[in-house]
Amino acid sequence: MLLLDKTLRDRELTGQTHDAQTGWLDEQERRHDYLIYAGDPDASPWTARCVRQADRILVVANADTGPSHDVVAARMVSLGLPRDGTRTELVLLQPADRTTPGTPTPGCRRRRSTVTITSAAGGTRT
Repeated sequence: MLLLDKTLRDRELTGQTHDAQTGWLDEQERRHDYLIYAGDPDASPWTARCVRQADRILVVANADTGPSHDVVAARMVSLGLPRDGTRTELVLLQPADRTTPGTPTPGCRRRRSTVTITSAAGGTRT
């Protein structure tokens, strides 16, 4: 497994031509069973590339202070999501002092998406 986060991306891809970047990423896909592309917090060319490459997409947000569901939904639409054949899930992280996961908000429940709420203490509700 290889995590393609900002640190690795900056080290390996900054200043490279598009063809060189594509070649390096293709090589990583051949060398590793799994690649995890970590997109930027906002829509960017890198985030768009992550979405294009993805077989599964996890959108991670803070359950208490993260952006509203409408903001998350708008960002997803701006990236062409949901997309046929690509599973997209919203993961809401809750504070460490919360021992049991909460209930998805009505806005999350009425949409056709998978919502996973995870507490730092280890509980999960989908």
